[in-house]
Amino acid sequence: MNGGRTAGASGDPEPGVLVVWSGATPCLMPFRVGAKGLTIGRELLGSTGTDDRISRRHVKVTYSGGRFAVTDLGSRNGTYAGGQAIVDREITVTAPCVLRAGRTVGVIVDDVTRYEGHAVVVEPDRVMGPSSAPVYARAAAAGAVGRHVAIVGEPGCGKRLVAAAYLRVRAGGQVLIQGGTPVIPDALPRGTTSVLIEQPQLLPVPAQVALLKLIGRRRELGVVSLAPEHPDLWRELDGPLVAALAAEVIDVPPLRSRFDEVGYLVAMTVRAVAPTLAVHSTLIEEALLRPWPGNLRELRGAVTRTATALAGAGKTELRSDDLESEAGHLAAGQPTVNHGVQSTMKEGQLALGTTDPSAAASGGKR
Repeated sequence: MNGGRTAGASGDPEPGVLVVWSGATPCLMPFRVGAKGLTIGRELLGSTGTDDRISRRHVKVTYSGGRFAVTDLGSRNGTYAGGQAIVDREITVTAPCVLRAGRTVGVIVDDVTRYEGHAVVVEPDRVMGPSSAPVYARAAAAGAVGRHVAIVGEPGCGKRLVAAAYLRVRAGGQVLIQGGTPVIPDALPRGTTSVLIEQPQLLPVPAQVALLKLIGRRRELGVVSLAPEHPDLWRELDGPLVAALAAEVIDVPPLRSRFDEVGYLVAMTVRAVAPTLAVHSTLIEEALLRPWPGNLRELRGAVTRTATALAGAGKTELRSDDLESEAGHLAAGQPTVNHGVQSTMKEGQLALGTTDPSAAASGGKR
């Protein structure tokens, strides 16, 4: 769904709202704000939405000068922007901003066209939405021709899942080399066509020399490396080896930018450990509000622990208040990888009327 406009016709960015949760289920519904604004409610969601708490015309979003105005339209069950309630009033926010209307959750985004015409694929080991699908496709294409790739990204963002897409298309055996391995074998097992290297930046110099010789001698090998930083920053590696390993660099986006996948990840995780436990929309809202420095691994771990505990206690629903208070937040100290998210959150919260920067950065209280 795209609000009645042709998806990406001009190629220009289109401000919009990406609805990612309705009622008790994940979804992917992109809507453009348009010149006249976007009114979110049952009229817009139609039969696709499953939210019985959203009003017919619940909240209106308009866009001007790089900012979004969010106006509650007298809804019965409330509107929340950036985690704070707005009642019968208008506020100004910047994208990305989490928006909840009744039990429908969305994210206000600067460009909604990247989500139009796409779906989210849920598999036993991964969730692949439009945010990560191009990454998996690039890995598979590189694997098909045996091109060496370096898959880089933050801890827990799913680098190994992307590597699996590379390895899946390659016939033959695979060999794993872990960072810190002192010796690289001169000969690999018969039929080996792929080498997976974890943390190549930790390889000692003798292993680096041997690996470079192996790659040069075995042209049929496809090498995929996993590392937390861009290869330019692998200062401990010899230059020719970096050039060989990083024939193509694939950056895996962090979870905090994958709005389309969060709801599906939560639902999949809960279903795996507590199938009878319902997921409340406030949990999805809270998951989107937190920066998750540990990415997929941290989110799934926190949800698994919470869902298991609630199911054991005989509870039937998982809400935001049930999630561990410290999960998904930065450790004490200055912002690191989430600096951009904190700045955006602070700006959005200050637009809501918060004057204390420390309270704004933490998302405030509800």
